[in-house]
Amino acid sequence: MVNYFDKSKPGSGVINNWSWDFGDGNASTLQQASHKYTRAGIFSITLSVINQYGCKNSSARKDLVHINKGVTADYDTKSGNICHSPATFSFTPAATGDGSFNYVWTFGDGTSSVQTSLPTVIKKQVLTPFY
Repeated sequence: MVNYFDKSKPGSGVINNWSWDFGDGNASTLQQASHKYTRAGIFSITLSVINQYGCKNSSARKDLVHINKGVTADYDTKSGNICHSPATFSFTPAATGDGSFNYVWTFGDGTSSVQTSLPTVIKKQVLTPFY
């Protein structure tokens, strides 16, 4: 959510009309506006105001808002010999998106790992035999 604040000066009279163009096909007529962008991109913002005498002015900011693609969490896993305890599992991150990532691995057994420098996490798990 991006919040926009009107800092317009009316000159004479009182501003009574606002028109925000968020650059993605959406707009608002509120004096103080908020907007949620639903796609990645670079957006220019324009605010147009009109005072009580019909005088109009606009202010545009080119490429003001930059929305990245976000991130998709994913991983690959391999297991060694899982017939004997402790079994070893290897998890390799396969996340996609903009920027660099920090990884927090939660294994579901109360243990976790935070690794930012190594690409692969090794987990040894004691197995419960079944009969």
